[in-house]
Amino acid sequence: MAVFPLLLAVLLLPSVHAFQENTRCVDISPHPDPEQISGLPVELGKEFTATCLLRQKDLNANHIVWAYSNGHKVITLPRESYRKINDSAGSITVNVTQDMTGFFTCAVDHHHTISQSDCKGYSYGILLDRGYPPEKPTDLTCQTVQVGSRMSNNVTCHWNPGTRDPVMHTNYTLYIEESGDVYHRRESNSSGTVVLKIFPHHMDVKIWVEAENRLGKATSEVLNQDADSLIKTNPPAKVRIISEQAIPRSLLIQWNHTIDQTYVMLKYNIRFCEKDSHTWSEVPRKNTKDYQDSFRLQELKPYTEYMVQVRCKSQKDLGYWSDWSRNATARTAEDQPSSKPDLWMNTTVDGDQKIVQVFLKKPLESNGKILQYEIKIVQGGVTREPPSLLPFEGEKPFQLFEFTVPRQSVAYVNVTANNSVGSSPPGDLAVPWMALELPAVSDVGALAQDGLLWVRWSAPVLKGLPVEYVLQWVSLLDGAWDWQREPRNATKACVKGNLQPFVPYNVTVVPIYHRRFRDMHLRLPGRAATVTTYLEEGVPDVVPMAEVLQTWKSSAELLWKEIPLVKQRGFITHYIIIYESKGVKTAETVAPDMHSLILKNLTKDTTYKVHIEAWTAAGYRKSDFFYMSTPKYDPGEIELIVVCVCFGFLFFTILTLRLCFKNKETLKKKFWPQVPDPYNSTVAKWSPDLSARAGTPKETTLGDLSVVEVDVFDQKSLCDEDKTSLPALKKDKYLSEEHSSGIGGSSCMSSPRQSVSDSDEADSGQTTASTVQYSSVVGYKGQTPGGGAASTAASSSSSSSSSSSSTVTAATPAPAHTFARSESTQPLLDCEEQQEGSGQSGAGRGGGGSLFRRPHRGGFGDAGDGSGGPTQLHPSEQDEQDSLEFGPAEDAAAVEQPQTQTQPAATQLPRPSYMPQQSGYRPQ
Repeated sequence: MAVFPLLLAVLLLPSVHAFQENTRCVDISPHPDPEQISGLPVELGKEFTATCLLRQKDLNANHIVWAYSNGHKVITLPRESYRKINDSAGSITVNVTQDMTGFFTCAVDHHHTISQSDCKGYSYGILLDRGYPPEKPTDLTCQTVQVGSRMSNNVTCHWNPGTRDPVMHTNYTLYIEESGDVYHRRESNSSGTVVLKIFPHHMDVKIWVEAENRLGKATSEVLNQDADSLIKTNPPAKVRIISEQAIPRSLLIQWNHTIDQTYVMLKYNIRFCEKDSHTWSEVPRKNTKDYQDSFRLQELKPYTEYMVQVRCKSQKDLGYWSDWSRNATARTAEDQPSSKPDLWMNTTVDGDQKIVQVFLKKPLESNGKILQYEIKIVQGGVTREPPSLLPFEGEKPFQLFEFTVPRQSVAYVNVTANNSVGSSPPGDLAVPWMALELPAVSDVGALAQDGLLWVRWSAPVLKGLPVEYVLQWVSLLDGAWDWQREPRNATKACVKGNLQPFVPYNVTVVPIYHRRFRDMHLRLPGRAATVTTYLEEGVPDVVPMAEVLQTWKSSAELLWKEIPLVKQRGFITHYIIIYESKGVKTAETVAPDMHSLILKNLTKDTTYKVHIEAWTAAGYRKSDFFYMSTPKYDPGEIELIVVCVCFGFLFFTILTLRLCFKNKETLKKKFWPQVPDPYNSTVAKWSPDLSARAGTPKETTLGDLSVVEVDVFDQKSLCDEDKTSLPALKKDKYLSEEHSSGIGGSSCMSSPRQSVSDSDEADSGQTTASTVQYSSVVGYKGQTPGGGAASTAASSSSSSSSSSSSTVTAATPAPAHTFARSESTQPLLDCEEQQEGSGQSGAGRGGGGSLFRRPHRGGFGDAGDGSGGPTQLHPSEQDEQDSLEFGPAEDAAAVEQPQTQTQPAATQLPRPSYMPQQSGYRPQ
């Protein structure tokens, strides 16, 4: 089809070009119908070919540009689809798409047109009417309705135009042919109505639909059928129900025919249901197929309100069922109850009595209005008289009756329900007998599914199976409860009560056993088995915020309240405590029955962000966030540190004081040394030659002494330095011996210059800066000189006192002397104790002619010893050898000059046994 317009354009090209040479620059074919303002019809998805004719000689087909518009956007077609017919004509073949909503244009590129040409910048185009050909209409149905007492002559038909939208405008024409006459009606949608002159009852008619648009047309199948197949009558009129007291299980239904049987012979259909049930039951259609105006409903429930509806249709089963009539309502007559009342009980023990509470429900098939309950109590086979009457209270779901029986008695209750017609069959239940406990069911479980709560159980393993089961459920929120009965072969049941979602229930299954006791047939309940469940679970309504009971530096104890049962909305499966610090989250899972937790491994002096999640099977809810901080120290830790420091300081102090008291003498010598006091010395009491002396001078004779300072470490001769001082000394021999301390203290603690004070200076000797006078030690008490050293000392001492000769001659060893040590109360000084234990040999005592002997710095050997080496002395002898000696003044003057002249230069004098005292003596 695309080739034909192209050939036509080529054949007509010269004539068209000549005819419009001076009028148009470009011409496009095919041309749209001028009467169709919607444009040229084209089918979507099919190829379309257009030809462009150039009317001016200066234009060339190579410069043709094809494009189409899509709203305000112009889209140029690719040159691959262009085709050049000749120099003045070109064509293009494209696939029609949905976006070609505007003009399809042909233009000449203005870059290749002559500047004087009038075609520069102009384009020419055609508008495309896109769409699809119509599809064949299907599912044609027609109907006419009743108007007044006859059928209407308006026939309304419906059809399916197809699944594809034709896009472009499409017309549908409905045709009805009756007795050679054709009636039609044009429509633009999927339905239409044709008006006939009169409805042709009992005649055949033909009906069809024709669909047409610019791309084609399609015709439906032709319906050739009886005109009565088109009718739909009105529902039966004045439907009414009659209740008959003599027939309590039946209702009589009556109605009026809606149309005369000369037009249509009708049949009927009846349905009914209990009021507010909305579950309809239909009367079998074979029972109402005749042309009739009444029907009796049977096997209904007494004293029950029913709703009834009726509809009709042609007996030839042509046409349509009418609509259902309006509801007609009536109640069946009352009859005596046909089922026994339902009863359940609860017992409590009060001393020797059992209090029995009996709960009563009216019979399921009351068949009338219950007026009262008749209650008989049978105890030990004897019926209490008269029976109790309990008026019925219809507004309550069940009623309560209470009585007492002895604790050990066997009793049961017999109950009947009465209405205005008669009494129901009796219902009975035995009071639980404590001497006989019957087993319970096992494996009780509950499952919520599709908005229903199912309870399952396993029958007890017992020879005599239960005769029935009782399901009891109670709300744990408001205490509302109810029960229902299930047959003996049941192992599961759906709870029929009005259960609410998010509410916990305790569901109890109790088996009922049949037992015979004496002449009584008892229905005894067994032990109960209970399960807690929800009809539907949700997330908790609220989650309490935890309270921080106590915090430590590495742990914290949290406490939260239990979620109220009304707010739980499901079983709490677990809690999750989440705490976060510095971007690090930690979660702790807690069992649902725990409401406290100690968080461990925390960081001291840190703030944590904490919240709690409470989980159920439906999800979780979070509590509000709160913050807690861990301290830097645990409670009491600072106090413990202070106590430990205090105890440590106290222990150190006590230990120090103990050591000081234990070593007080050492410390006293170290820090407060005791200086011997020559003023209080008792040297006169132990001097060896004290008995040979004529008399002991008084202590006041010390006042005649003069101070002589001697440099004990100077190697110069004492006589050479201090000759001028010696004559001033007193010549009292007893004075020198009496005031000798015997401990050599004059050298140890004195200043570098030895001194002997006058009487005026001796009075101030107790001060630190004063100089104290000493005498030399004569010997030790009990000391026996021995060896060469002792002989030398004895010889030297004898020589000094008997002659002033310059030469010392070795003498025969003298007999041993006994020396008495000083009994002074002053202790030895450190230097004295060291000299006593050193074992060094001292020099021989000088002759009696000198005041005291001055040791040389060179050695410690005796001048009388020919070997020149040191002589080993007994420790008790060393102080005697090393001490400086004081002698009588007259002896010193006698021997001074000879000793100076005759002593060899190489003679080594002994080192003083006491170190010089730097600053005098401390006061005593």
